[in-house]
Formats: sequence, C-alpha cells, structure tokens
Amino acid sequence: MAEWYYVENGAQAGPVSAEELQHKVTAGLLPPDSLVWMETLPEWTPFSAIPELQPAVTPPPPAVAPAPVAPSAPAGPAAPTPMSL
Repeated sequence: MAEWYYVENGAQAGPVSAEELQHKVTAGLLPPDSLVWMETLPEWTPFSAIPELQPAVTPPPPAVAPAPVAPSAPAGPAAPTPMSL
C-alpha cells in the first residue's frame, strides 16, 4: 500500500493511504490543490494533478425519452344520449 504525505496548514502530514487522502479532499477537509507526495514522485505535486488519486468518474445513465403519445381523435359532435320515458 502506497503511503501518501500531504501539506495541511503549512505543515507536512501523513502518511495516509490513497483512500484516506481522497476522502479528506472529497469531504472538504483539504482543498484539491493541496500538495501531496509519495516515494515515486520527484517533488510535491497538487492533489488534483495526480490521476491515480482522482475518483473514477462514472458516466450518468442515459436519459429516458418519454413514451410517444398517440394523437387523439378530433372532437366531433357528442353522441346522443338515450331519452328516458
């Protein structure tokens, strides 16, 4: 598991997992431009610039078109009603 470090309030914090770091950003605890670092990175980099830390984007479901409405018959004269005797 990769260990990530991040800058919070001007100080280095961590290590944390990628999931915990993602949670901190999505929950608003850290801004997306927070600097992060792990061993494989040459320098501190903004969280938003690291593709593997970005949540998977699921496309929205396709919109459902409304069912077609059959045209109504033109209104004609009303049918006569039977007379009661």
